[in-house]
Amino acid sequence: YQQLALGKSLAVPGVNETQALNNPFQNPLLLLAPALFIGATSLLLIRIFPALIRIIANLIQNIPGVALISSLRQLSRNPGTLRGPTLLLILTISLATFTASMARTLDQFSIDRANYRSGADFRMLPRTLTVTSADIAGDVPNLPNPDLLQGGGTLTSTGGEQSASISLDYLYVPLDDFKTVDSITAVTNVAANNVDFIVNGSDSKGILYSINPSSFTSVVAATWRNDYERASLGEIINQMSSSMDQAIVSTKFATASNLRVGDRFTVIADFLGTRTEISLSVAAIITYMPTLYNEGPGFVIANYVYISDELNGLYPYEIWLHSDGHPNAQAVQAAAYRNSLQVMPYTPQAFINADILQPQRQGLFGLLSVGFLATGGMSLIGLMAYTLLALRKRSVELGVLRAIGISQQSLRGILTIEQLITIGFSTLSGIAVGVITSNMYLPFLKVQEGTYPNTPPFLVQFAQTDTAIIALTAVILMVGIVLLELWIVQRMRIGEAVKLGEAV
Repeated sequence: YQQLALGKSLAVPGVNETQALNNPFQNPLLLLAPALFIGATSLLLIRIFPALIRIIANLIQNIPGVALISSLRQLSRNPGTLRGPTLLLILTISLATFTASMARTLDQFSIDRANYRSGADFRMLPRTLTVTSADIAGDVPNLPNPDLLQGGGTLTSTGGEQSASISLDYLYVPLDDFKTVDSITAVTNVAANNVDFIVNGSDSKGILYSINPSSFTSVVAATWRNDYERASLGEIINQMSSSMDQAIVSTKFATASNLRVGDRFTVIADFLGTRTEISLSVAAIITYMPTLYNEGPGFVIANYVYISDELNGLYPYEIWLHSDGHPNAQAVQAAAYRNSLQVMPYTPQAFINADILQPQRQGLFGLLSVGFLATGGMSLIGLMAYTLLALRKRSVELGVLRAIGISQQSLRGILTIEQLITIGFSTLSGIAVGVITSNMYLPFLKVQEGTYPNTPPFLVQFAQTDTAIIALTAVILMVGIVLLELWIVQRMRIGEAVKLGEAV
């Protein structure tokens, strides 16, 4: 763990170190490390268990009744008999909890990264537009066939200049017309361009997004995560509403230019061969915004109406669409075709499919699933076998207890409490170890892809539903074992059980 926490890797002979770091699916040691931690912690817990039981037994030795104290004494005096099944159960539950959390974390990160790269469910643009939000930020998507869904052309970035042959006919189509497309609930326009920034006489290159503040939030909110900024997306965008020249700037650009909220700076935009200086005021400073990367060139988000007025004309933009959760790609493509537009292939679902269909990912999760089923089956068989053998071995002891006056009800209570303590301790310990292991090691299982692999932030997700199912399975197992023990005790014949050396 210390090796990984220091930013170093666990080298595998024959595997390139950089490749292993960027793709944990190709580095088995990244999965071996948490497995070893779980094994070591489980061994420590079964050493602590008898001592803990002994302390509890000493504290409650004066309470009335024989069932509880007898169960505790039995567990504390014979720790070796329970060591095997307890260890097996802790290992099974902790590995299951870790595996479920790992699958949940990686799946959710794939969704978050797909949403961040896309910004919206669909993005339309004119066929002649050469500067797009898909590649202008530098994080070029990695899809098997990055061709346009409708058309067949490809999108490549230029130096930031718009083509002089761009058709502006679509700019006269009201955006609300696209809300009539099946499954579409919100529409906004986003104009992306490479620009120059001038602050106190110093210039730098960056990215300008011109947006419509009134509709931007309703489209991008679905791809926004609450931990990106302290304020919500709506609160951030609303800070542009006080004045038309208000703009949102990236943390990198603000830090490099020593900008603060309220400061002014200049943007030089190149449209149709004409360079225009535009003065903007800083309304907010942010680190994350879908499709934009703080690690890349500095970015600025400004008001589209203000920018187009400064450019003395309509400014080509992309059309971003948000669906109702059941996107109809065919209807969107048909609407784009009617308006001489094309749909970019870089949708959230396309990115998610590209991640899920990776052979390494499918192989790893398949192996973990089979391993969990095998381990769970072994645990079930092992506990059942242990119960039968232990009762057979303790038949004389139980018979003597019945012969000296212990009631059948007290005997049942002793066996029930033993299983309740053993399986309960194993279940709680297994879940705790699995959660701790997930919190420690899952951050190192981040799949680093793209130009800016650290965006969006990687969050560990605990599989609460799966963990609850695991705990419920353990409870069902405990009930089954208790019922089996009670059935065996019910059939016990005292006369034969008390004969030394003879088992029932």
